[in-house]
Amino acid sequence: TGGGPEPTGGGPEPTGGGAEAPARGAEAPVGAVSNRATEASVGAVSNRAPEKEPEAAVARLQSAPTGGGAEPPVGAVSNRASEASVGAVSNRAPEVSNRAPDDTYYKAILQNLFFATLNTPIAERAFSTKDNQSHRDASKYRYAALLHKPNAFLEKLKQVPFVNGGLFDCLDTFEATRDGGARIDCFTDNENEQRKLHVPDKLFFDQENGIFPLFSRYKFTVEENTPIEQEVALEPELLGRVFENLLGDYNPETQSSARKSTGSYYTPRQIVDYMVDEALIAYFLQKVEPFDGNKTSLEKRLRDDLLAYEAQGDADSQTGHLIHENEVTQLIKAIDELKLLDPAVGSGAFPMGILNKLVLVLKKLDPQNEQWKERQIRQARVILDSQVRNYTLDAIERAFAEENRYNDYGRKLYLIQNCIYGV
Repeated sequence: TGGGPEPTGGGPEPTGGGAEAPARGAEAPVGAVSNRATEASVGAVSNRAPEKEPEAAVARLQSAPTGGGAEPPVGAVSNRASEASVGAVSNRAPEVSNRAPDDTYYKAILQNLFFATLNTPIAERAFSTKDNQSHRDASKYRYAALLHKPNAFLEKLKQVPFVNGGLFDCLDTFEATRDGGARIDCFTDNENEQRKLHVPDKLFFDQENGIFPLFSRYKFTVEENTPIEQEVALEPELLGRVFENLLGDYNPETQSSARKSTGSYYTPRQIVDYMVDEALIAYFLQKVEPFDGNKTSLEKRLRDDLLAYEAQGDADSQTGHLIHENEVTQLIKAIDELKLLDPAVGSGAFPMGILNKLVLVLKKLDPQNEQWKERQIRQARVILDSQVRNYTLDAIERAFAEENRYNDYGRKLYLIQNCIYGV
């Protein structure tokens, strides 16, 4: 901003041109910096009407994705300067520069989301008290002054789950820098340390080169596609591949990669699908008695038909699979009694893969959820506590209500609750 030192107290900040009149307590929009607060000296109040807010800055603010896009996310940096438009000057004596920082989105929104939300258990989430116990604690929220409604922002994030996988770890250490501590993400209450990291808002909102305008050109999905599906969309597996590449970065200081030191490997979908099939086939062969006594035939029908996304089916029957009716009940019973454990769950590739495969099997064997629902009711009826039993039975009826009769909600719900575990 003209080469001068950045102020840390109350003095005006040089901008290479005219001085600015600070508006105390007034914040400009994300990425928008007014260089003409007034044409008078610092502290003078202009008698001109506020200038119109730059349209590009407004567009960048409003383009922040919120799932639908009409209004900015809760807690987003305020785009109102004390209820007046950008350029209006406060009538109070200036205390700090009114030039809003142009890196507020990454700090106030993304760092709080990554470190203090996704990487922190829900019960431990709170704003930093800026004392010796929390001023370098990366699990505490910061930048409340940059948030329009800090408490509403915090309340909204209560529903965001804790992701305990290392993906959102803050790279800062709690030790002071004079004691050898590291400041890489600079997520601290120390303003001097905060300034060491600068991620400009235009990186996200610039209409030509910004990340969010770039994202708007693509289709995203939350579905984990199967190995044979070719849907043109960016899906959760992309995050795993990015994580894999980041873990593979070589650290010349430690002479190793994060992947090697932590044992973190992202498993490709094809390998996951192979592991799932082999595990389920071995389990079903132990639990199911073939209608013709031929285990080899049953294994072939399981592998090539029941567990295959591109099933063969039976042209002479309406079932759409090659499993005999005497084997169907045995298979559903085996699925209901299944207890699967992934002792190193990581990002959950294997549990998600086996969940999708079991849903596929149940959909083929029990398309209307008749047997699957009956098994859940049978288990609920043996609960001794009458209050818990009645609540559970009501929950089962809701899960298999008419609107869910042909979808996967009831299948996934009770598979996750009763069958699949991860450590």
